[in-house]
Amino acid sequence: MDRVVRIMGVVVESASNHIVVDDGTGIIRVIPSGEVPVPEVGKIVRVFGSVSQNGKGSIYINAEIVQDMSSLDLELYSKVKKVKKPGLT
Repeated sequence: MDRVVRIMGVVVESASNHIVVDDGTGIIRVIPSGEVPVPEVGKIVRVFGSVSQNGKGSIYINAEIVQDMSSLDLELYSKVKKVKKPGLT
């Protein structure tokens, strides 16, 4: 499955070896790499990683990067996303 993805959402569950992130469309388990600290519940995070599937068929993200985005102005971010045109960076 190994697709590289980027998601942003709120941490709704935090354990020593994983977090669960809600991006507004659903939730997904995120397993940070060894050197990535596990953020606490309620933090807004941006996750970069590869999508994987375990033996039971559950999909999760192996995270290379987990960024704390809690200081992000979500209202301004939403406005920018609405006016951003495809193909522009």
